[in-house]
Amino acid sequence: MRKRDYNKNFYKGVKSTNKFIRDNCSEDPSKAFDVLGTVGKIIGMIFKYLIAKPVHFIVFGIVGFFYKKDSHHPSIGSIIYTVVFLMVMTLLTTVTTALFCR
Repeated sequence: MRKRDYNKNFYKGVKSTNKFIRDNCSEDPSKAFDVLGTVGKIIGMIFKYLIAKPVHFIVFGIVGFFYKKDSHHPSIGSIIYTVVFLMVMTLLTTVTTALFCR
């Protein structure tokens, strides 16, 4: 296996920026339960805990269709992951809100 040649400092910057975007700009599907008061907040925390791993695996699988580790720069994979993550979280928030906030 050949060693990949890329600018590690550039990748660290892209990775940090994408993490900031994911943490601060993504939708929170557990907020849909806040209309139920304190019980809703507890349900929302449990919901968020239960969906964290499946969302990661779904997003990681989708990114695998577009990103090839051997030929692409790692920054491209990080950017694709962030875009797909934001799309999945927005879809999940929309569905959760439509189901529980009637």
